[in-house]
Amino acid sequence: MSAKISNVLVYIREHYSDAELSTRIISERTYLSLSYMCVLFKKETGSTVNEYLTEFRLVKAKELLKKQHLKLYEVASMVGFNDANYFSFIFKKLNGISPSEFRERERA
Repeated sequence: MSAKISNVLVYIREHYSDAELSTRIISERTYLSLSYMCVLFKKETGSTVNEYLTEFRLVKAKELLKKQHLKLYEVASMVGFNDANYFSFIFKKLNGISPSEFRERERA
């Protein structure tokens, strides 16, 4: 993997909780043009920057959902989603179960 894409991945890992994070911001902070970054990222990782960011956020959400004391809206906010309903929609779309169902299965 190129150093350029490694820098993008590091930036995402360090800033995923920022709800304002976008491909434009990532490209600016990693000193790459938006189009070049998107093409290179897809070529090297097989996914788009937005797909990777969403999947990374959901991995972090799963970690937080295992902590029973956190409300769903708190988890959503902590992983960069302003809207808890949208977070639940995306979580279920990509995982096949809702965040609540995931939490229940983790308890069992």
